[in-house]
Amino acid sequence: MWYSDDSKERKDDVIMKTYDITPIIENIHRTVESHRVEVGSYARWLWQNEKGDREMGSNPYGCADAANILYSIGAFPREPEERAAWVRVLQDMQGEDGLFHERTHHPIHTTAHCAAALELFDASPARPRTALLPYLEYDNFKGLMDGLNWSGNPWSESHKGAGVYVALNLCGAATRKWNDDYFAWFWDNTDPETGMWMQPRYLDVERKAPIY
Repeated sequence: MWYSDDSKERKDDVIMKTYDITPIIENIHRTVESHRVEVGSYARWLWQNEKGDREMGSNPYGCADAANILYSIGAFPREPEERAAWVRVLQDMQGEDGLFHERTHHPIHTTAHCAAALELFDASPARPRTALLPYLEYDNFKGLMDGLNWSGNPWSESHKGAGVYVALNLCGAATRKWNDDYFAWFWDNTDPETGMWMQPRYLDVERKAPIY
């Protein structure tokens, strides 16, 4: 695999720099393989921490991460039997409430992450995302978005706001109107010139408004 940098110009000529990133890709592939438990099953962690609170062994986030990384480096599973095994592993990790649960991430975000990984295999979660269906009602959706701690913890909180969109769309539950309402919420709560939050309830007065 090669990467070309043609940003440097000299008159009418272009100075082309070519970089071989094959060793990087191979290292990435080896790292993913080191997390492999069995076909389609991957661990997020390889060692336990001092607190002993890491979820060792096969993990929803580890499996979804592996699928996304392999897809990105052009090493995605191709054989039908192997792909079917990946799908089974991910689908079996879905809870009775339709969500995917992982200790270090909110279920809405983890569900979106796993559903997106299944989408790469032209598959979807086996169960309906029952716990998310109430957010199809606008008042419930608005309550979720308004209640997120956008100023104090924008990184993890935004995962919930983005995750509900992905999860509901990938399960086919979101309508065109719901999607329009989703993006309208952002439009109504940001400054159209800067893209920053302009509603007082989202601003951290002491630190001023973070840039999201």
